[in-house]
Amino acid sequence: AASVDFLARLDHNLAINVLGPMRILELARGCKNLVIFTQISTSYVNSDKSGWIEEKIYNDFRKDPEEALTEILSIPEDKIEARQAGILGDFPNTYTYTKSLAERLLQLRRGTIPLLIARPAIIGCSHFDPEPGWTDSVDAAGALFLTAGMGLVKKAVGREDNIGDIVPADTVVDTVLVASAKYAAPNAFQVIQIGTSYLNPVRWRLCSQIVIEYWKANQTPKRVSDDLAFSMVESRKLYELQHFLKLQVPTKFYLYTAKALGNTKMIQNVERYQRLVVERSKNIVAIFEPFTTCEFIFESRRMPALYSNLTSEEKEVFKSMNVENIHWIYYLRIYSYGLKTFILKEEADRPTHSDNYDLVRRHVRTEYFSEAMWAYRTGSENYTIRSKAEVTNLIFNSSRVQNAINNLLKDITDRQSGKRGKSTDQIKKELDSTARGHIKKM
Repeated sequence: AASVDFLARLDHNLAINVLGPMRILELARGCKNLVIFTQISTSYVNSDKSGWIEEKIYNDFRKDPEEALTEILSIPEDKIEARQAGILGDFPNTYTYTKSLAERLLQLRRGTIPLLIARPAIIGCSHFDPEPGWTDSVDAAGALFLTAGMGLVKKAVGREDNIGDIVPADTVVDTVLVASAKYAAPNAFQVIQIGTSYLNPVRWRLCSQIVIEYWKANQTPKRVSDDLAFSMVESRKLYELQHFLKLQVPTKFYLYTAKALGNTKMIQNVERYQRLVVERSKNIVAIFEPFTTCEFIFESRRMPALYSNLTSEEKEVFKSMNVENIHWIYYLRIYSYGLKTFILKEEADRPTHSDNYDLVRRHVRTEYFSEAMWAYRTGSENYTIRSKAEVTNLIFNSSRVQNAINNLLKDITDRQSGKRGKSTDQIKKELDSTARGHIKKM
């Protein structure tokens, strides 16, 4: 268990996220048949940095972890808020700071206890199990997607071209189970990052587009606005200005008018709107801002290595570990469906891969070839410059692109089954030509 309240006071998150694991570690020492101690951490324990994040504990904490813990515990309760910002330093909130401190203390205190630190990125809905789209929380990206779909949030602070590391919930569960079994050995110590930014990156721009398209087509009666839209602005000052002019000023005017008219119901409605939209939207944006303005690429070599060593039968059981097979347009649609179905408790038809053909044609450059753009922008010290024709062929013939084309081909042929239409060969040639055309334009 952990506290994922980003706004909680430092001592409150410390009690759960740091002191909690320390007590469990002491309990583990008394377990004669202990196999492994697995700590569920977060990839954002390194959110005081940005860019490339390795699968390791960095030896750069601001001070000795034991000294840091002692210092915080010695601060009087009425002084903690005044000291909090100075203690956090470059960490954006008390959640990421306390999870980072917990990792370091576990490493120092474990002795010979085998320790696995599992670091999920932003946990989203399930990809496969217990069913596609399942979710029971609206933390992190889920909160942003849901409030955008309800018309509560229309703008956020961030860079739409940044990679957002969203990982399915069942991927996290499966990876923790497999990793705990694999690394269970005397005195073992390992860190594993569970995410998608390294293997199958998705950008916030695509997230915004697909989520809003879903909610426009599947509107909730709980929405507060019919004008659904969502985008990101890079400037905090520009966001504040837009928020003031588009939300605060009209709301204050309506409230003033309602009070002047003495209309009690109108006053109640405006005050409710002020709480739900004006104030809450700003809080949600502020909470998520550190993760949309900064870009993180979390090294994740151990997860695919674990998956590749499974048997065929095991790969089917733990299939969610293969995050390279996530089709982001489909996944973002089932995530939105899951929020509507399991959070808002509203009936909805679950999206299928065949629903996405038109969406894919619109977003094919962003989606299918995001790994090529990511590789181009990220770069490497050891690389070989290839011709454009060679790059085109390499991308086109990659398993991911070919799988996508074959899936589309199957969907189209299934939909026109029993009807007169183009032959399978004709459709395949058109898809191949479209794909190559988009690659050449990159």
